[in-house]
Amino acid sequence: MPAKTAPPKRKKAPAAVAAAAALAVIASLCYMAAGPAGDPQPSPAQSSQSGLPGRAAGPGGGAPAGQGYGTGGTPGTSPLGGDDAGPGWPSSPVSRTSGAASGSGSPGASGTAGPAGSGGDSGAPGASGESGESGAGSRADGGPGVPGAAFHIGIVTQTDAQGTDTKVAVDKIVAEFGDAAEGGIIRHSTTPDSFLAEMDATRELIISMADDPLMRAVIVFEGVPGTADAFREIRARRPEIHLYAAEPHEDADLISRSADLVTSQDFVSRGYLVPWTARRLGARSFMHISFPRHMMDESLARRKAIMEEASRDLGMRFISEEAPDPQAEGGIEAARAFIAGHVPLWLDRYGPFTAFYATNNAHTEPLIRGIVEHGGLFPEADEPSPLMGYPGALGLDPGLLGDDWETISAEVERRIVEAGAAGRLGSWKVSLAHGHLTALARFAVMASTGTAGSQDREKLLECYDAVAPGVRWKGSALTDPQGREYRNMLLVYQDNYVFGKGYSGTASLDVPKKYGALETPGISRGPTWDFRIAILTGTVEQGADDRLGALEMTARYGSSADGGLITHAEFPVNYLNEPEALAALVDSLADDPLVRVIVVNQAIPGTAEGFRRVKARRPEVFCLSGEPHESPDEISLSADMVVAADYVARGYLIPYSAKFLGAKSLVHVTIPRHMTYLPLRQRAAIMERACRELGLGFHVVMAADPSGPAGVDGARESIVENLPKWQEAYGRDSAFFATNDAHTEPLIAGIAGSTGIFVEADIPSALLGFPGALGVYAEPLVGRWPELLRAVEEAAVARGAAGRLGTWAYPLGFTQTAGLAEFGKMLAEGRADIYDMGAIIECLGLFSPGAHWAGTFLNDPATGRMVRNYLLVYQDTYILGKGYIATTKVDVPAEYFTIGPGPEPTRSGNADPAPAPPAAGSRPSSENGGPADGPVPSGGANAPGNARTSGGTKAPVNVILASRGTRPPVNVPASGGLPAAADFPAPASE
Repeated sequence: MPAKTAPPKRKKAPAAVAAAAALAVIASLCYMAAGPAGDPQPSPAQSSQSGLPGRAAGPGGGAPAGQGYGTGGTPGTSPLGGDDAGPGWPSSPVSRTSGAASGSGSPGASGTAGPAGSGGDSGAPGASGESGESGAGSRADGGPGVPGAAFHIGIVTQTDAQGTDTKVAVDKIVAEFGDAAEGGIIRHSTTPDSFLAEMDATRELIISMADDPLMRAVIVFEGVPGTADAFREIRARRPEIHLYAAEPHEDADLISRSADLVTSQDFVSRGYLVPWTARRLGARSFMHISFPRHMMDESLARRKAIMEEASRDLGMRFISEEAPDPQAEGGIEAARAFIAGHVPLWLDRYGPFTAFYATNNAHTEPLIRGIVEHGGLFPEADEPSPLMGYPGALGLDPGLLGDDWETISAEVERRIVEAGAAGRLGSWKVSLAHGHLTALARFAVMASTGTAGSQDREKLLECYDAVAPGVRWKGSALTDPQGREYRNMLLVYQDNYVFGKGYSGTASLDVPKKYGALETPGISRGPTWDFRIAILTGTVEQGADDRLGALEMTARYGSSADGGLITHAEFPVNYLNEPEALAALVDSLADDPLVRVIVVNQAIPGTAEGFRRVKARRPEVFCLSGEPHESPDEISLSADMVVAADYVARGYLIPYSAKFLGAKSLVHVTIPRHMTYLPLRQRAAIMERACRELGLGFHVVMAADPSGPAGVDGARESIVENLPKWQEAYGRDSAFFATNDAHTEPLIAGIAGSTGIFVEADIPSALLGFPGALGVYAEPLVGRWPELLRAVEEAAVARGAAGRLGTWAYPLGFTQTAGLAEFGKMLAEGRADIYDMGAIIECLGLFSPGAHWAGTFLNDPATGRMVRNYLLVYQDTYILGKGYIATTKVDVPAEYFTIGPGPEPTRSGNADPAPAPPAAGSRPSSENGGPADGPVPSGGANAPGNARTSGGTKAPVNVILASRGTRPPVNVPASGGLPAAADFPAPASE
């Protein structure tokens, strides 16, 4: 967070002032530049020399001299190279739409300040910079005076935790008009940072402004939820108070009925102009970053729809991404951490010609920092300002920047140019917050003194124009898609300024009318969901990753206990011994009549029976299973869809990847109990065949069973003792794979500290084994997967294990739970059908940005029967210190899907006696919360009719389904190259 600065010393308003003369001075404020009173505005020539835009007397103002975009439509160049910058930039800003300030009181053609009203004898400063004849009310610093305690103006804002712009604006307003506590007219209060959780307190804070008998106007910025209700209460008690809101969070119909005037950024025009600017910066993709609460707001949802249409019209790909809500659990810091971790992943997926736009201020600073460091484009912030995100991202102290917008902008521009990011990041020269607050404060003074009507949009727009010299605003009334005009709602925007290049000319454009006529898409409102999703997972001890997926969905859509979408429950600790209790628990989730989707991950014994009971009484409920512990024949008869890790394809791909990394042998570490499970025996048989054909040795060794007499500690100790022996026997360049989670940490630790390769765990996750093995303190990073992966990777590289240890970038349990719940939401909303493989893959990809997935429906190799509601999936392998290695693009040979489980493999190494096999129909999970042992074999990507594209349409046979995105080329090391026929495929072109 940027450092906070102390407010400037405020000068008290004079105790005794001639009221009439002082009010005339106040009335003149909106005809003056925002600099010291009486200072002449620069002429166009002076503006060009100083870097300020000239203010033309009429339309057609020229571009500032020396700006990088050229004039008269000269083609620009892409900041990232090439000739894809699009059409040339138009001339620099011109006057706003009809109704612009003109005539007396407006700056003349020379740029000097003209007299207010009929002339200087009104008390307004003349062209010479001196005050008018009366001079009454002028302060020692030459600024305009105010009548002491004649009336008060209340200003309610958010704190500067969301940005320093608001504080700078309020400090300048108080310095100009005086603090009410010191004889001036401004009373300022701030709403709680957690204004949604403290809505009653926020509402009462606004209402309390009316307790002041001198209060004549109240301004609320931003108009957070509760503002309209507070205004209604004030109106009932004190109808003489003028009520103004800026940047409302409530719908136009609601806020417009309670406020005198509402002002907001022009979300309709900017819905077109921000993509327009991005395209001219060379963007090929445009990413919109938001979260469900914002998308419940009609204006934000409408702007997003316009941005999507405009991006398509301008030849760009439109991408919608979600980020954490700063008002949700984790707060602002969690929201910022998410953005910081995802910017490089998004750029890797969508390419450097991606433009980013976030709807929330808290996301802005890490977004800018990531773009400066890694590439990409940033046309402007949601509330544009050189102080919005830029100081923190660039290492500037806002307290040292002063309060002059030209100076602030120049320093930000200097830092951006020094960082090599010129021409890639933009803003407005003057803060939106400063414009709103300053204009509304001056207009409130005019309305309170009777020199302007309380709903005079044109006078208010003139106040915007007077905020800063050289900056013009464009404004118009809000009109809905049906053409209905909200006469008391003013939409405004400034010309866009790109640091290192100059003004882009957006204020001179006419936005095509079709965008204003776009209908607002349907808005899902969290507190009024007409259905619910129940998620059943294990406890922290049984499956931390699975549970985190449920918590992620609760954070996104709210808990049903609070009117949200998600109901989360946990199954019994001793689940193996309580299948009936589990079945009853699953069935009870359907007792809630609003539940339309039930997700169980992991689907432990009893799940199938629970689903059967649910379907018997509520067939409309969608039952979704993740990582089942019951046989496919059993779970597929009652579940609508099952999603499990693809043990068959990975049986080939793990040896394949080991060969790629330079291994000469693959050592399969298991326990006797696991080798009684047919799926695991089949995977071992596939691994053996793959090793033989790839030229690798294959060896099966036994370790102590964590559920046996040795326990977990003994199982781990067996790895520590035997790993050096295995390395000596099978080669120090061997790759190791363990079927049990308890063996993973000591195996990784031993390999990292010596030699060998670890492709990935049985159920891969950077949280499984790596933190303990590499000494990474992972607790603060749980759920922040890119940061956890980065920390683990740095530790592996420091240990000299770069290129030898692999995992999945995102845990299967987390992505399975969250992805299945998101898919269930699509089903309940009618946006997907139950067999839509593409939709499932896209839902998994939503929670694993940057990673690829592949999937195929299950096939029985003995009968060839396809199970269309049983999907096997796997994620691309990520090698620490190397990156993704494109396993999802490998075409697994068809013959591997016909290999059945053989006899128990030959054992070597130490082994405990095998316990009795599990009871028929049950599949015990692996220890330490690990998922179950996987499904029966799949027909794979080569099985006819299995593969489908991410959009859910049929794809050619032999196509492996991968989620959206691209990755860097894979370089096969000379020491471990694969045969030419099995080379890794080239990545898809961007």
